[in-house]
Amino acid sequence: MARPLYATLALSLALAVPAVSQSAPQSDWARLLKQDARISFNPARTELAAITAIEAGGLDQGTRAAALFALGASGSKRGRALIVEALASENLQERCAAVLALGELGVGVSPLLERLRGDSAPLVAECALLALMRTGRWAAADYVEAVSESGDAARAETASKLLLFATDAPASEATEASALLLKLRWDAGRHFGLIDGRAWEVALIERLAEDEAFLKGFVLNAAASSVRPGSKDHFRSLAESERTQAGAASEQAVCAALRAMPGEVSMLVEAGLWNPDWGMMLEEIRARDLERETVGMLRLAKEIPSMRYRAMALLAKAGDSASLAPLRDEIESGRLGPMQLIYCAEALGYVGGDAAVPLLRALRQHPSEDVVAAAQVQLAKMGDVDASTFVSEHLGDRRSSVHRQVVDWASAGAESPALSDLLSQALAGLNGVRALQASIALSVQGNPEARDLLRELLSAGLPPGKIGARAVEALEGFGGVEDLAYLRHQFPYGKDEVVNEALALSLYRARDPRVLGLIRAGIWDSPGFDQSVLASGLLIDMAGVRALIDEARYEPMLEADTPNARYRAAKYPRRVGYALGLWGGLEALDELNSEVSDVREGVRHGALLGALASRTH
Repeated sequence: MARPLYATLALSLALAVPAVSQSAPQSDWARLLKQDARISFNPARTELAAITAIEAGGLDQGTRAAALFALGASGSKRGRALIVEALASENLQERCAAVLALGELGVGVSPLLERLRGDSAPLVAECALLALMRTGRWAAADYVEAVSESGDAARAETASKLLLFATDAPASEATEASALLLKLRWDAGRHFGLIDGRAWEVALIERLAEDEAFLKGFVLNAAASSVRPGSKDHFRSLAESERTQAGAASEQAVCAALRAMPGEVSMLVEAGLWNPDWGMMLEEIRARDLERETVGMLRLAKEIPSMRYRAMALLAKAGDSASLAPLRDEIESGRLGPMQLIYCAEALGYVGGDAAVPLLRALRQHPSEDVVAAAQVQLAKMGDVDASTFVSEHLGDRRSSVHRQVVDWASAGAESPALSDLLSQALAGLNGVRALQASIALSVQGNPEARDLLRELLSAGLPPGKIGARAVEALEGFGGVEDLAYLRHQFPYGKDEVVNEALALSLYRARDPRVLGLIRAGIWDSPGFDQSVLASGLLIDMAGVRALIDEARYEPMLEADTPNARYRAAKYPRRVGYALGLWGGLEALDELNSEVSDVREGVRHGALLGALASRTH
């Protein structure tokens, strides 16, 4: 029977049975069909990439399923054993991917798929039926006709829709199996094949490199941990330049400078040379545990009414209890609002001792349940039995009105043995974001059970946003080979800039070559001198001084005859040369000059200036 006749039969049978609800909205189905046309697979490349990824480990469930499907899509003979092995997986997504992968292989798979048509899992059975249809070696039309005559309307409709999809996809409607197949094809194409004829990862990294804000965040935060002589000067210079040009330094520049040189930033603020956004600065100090290096700045913040109690909590964490002398009178005044009292409770928790306990017990009588919960968490931190019972109950009760707050505050104080124990005991009963939050906090403290749970939670994929970024940092801290492999497979992470930056920074610290494109873009495409010089330092950290010498000799200049291109060609080589001289010294300049004669003059001039500047460090 010819394929057009298959399609006609499938369509007529679909119309002959009652309609049922679709497993995917039609608009989603149209999107899946449209994006499917963009996918292609290079058999050799796809097979090698998928097998390497599976054998290396560290894949989340979705990527592993995509890798199995990619083996089928590539026609891999080597991968057949891996696909068959996955048929016994306990994970439904992986089993279905393996079944559909067999259908893509096509040869010698019919007996296996015939058995799977009767599988106890309905989706596996449906995938087996679709896979048989896609082999092109099965009498699908006869089967659909027989099912239709059996009187089972639901099975008949599903079978006819699957046949129409297998023979004329644009005319078909979604089923659970066909939607899964298209999703697996897309994921396999992104990770192991080609989208629009290009590797998806390459295209996404190029897009990130073209995003000026993302590139700036990556370069500055990567360079913030640098111990290179003179690098701190470039953070200060960048912030000063932004203040001069825009009236204020950007959040990215200030936060990166704070990470790179917290003591120096505190001195600049104390001297009145920098006027910070206090809320942003205090949040960054808290997030990066910079309290001890910024005590002077925190004392200033304490005198600003809107920042006073946030600053007091951070001063208490830094051990500066002398700054907290007025706290008792201010708490007892009755003039403070709930949020101010919560910060006061946190400060008292850090101070500890007999003086703090009566104040915290008094706060337990406050009408705001959030204030009560904050006080209880801090008392539990000090070993108070009644408070520990309260915290334990509310950690374990997801219906509690303060469950989220108690998890938040216990996680924030997980360095405390008492809170860490309470959080560990409650860990098995937490779920969703709260489970992630607690497992991250405990993992950072070295709790092995929390690390196992975090890996299990992340097997479904990284969550988006700040919680995803914190998960990346926690997983990186484990240092395991599979953990680092997991992070490599997660990058790039769609359009989520927060998670992408965390992943890129993790890969930079692991010296993974896939961030070299970002670093090179930072060198040549950064609008500012200081950012370009810092990016040049990243390249040296990744691949040595020789890599920057080669970059300076063969710099990518724009050939277009535009004012911007002419400006870049005139100015940008000098700043790269400057970085080379600054961190490579006169030796790098000599090497630059010794091998070729066509190095741009700007590179030579910059290298000489940088080499001379290096003598002052």
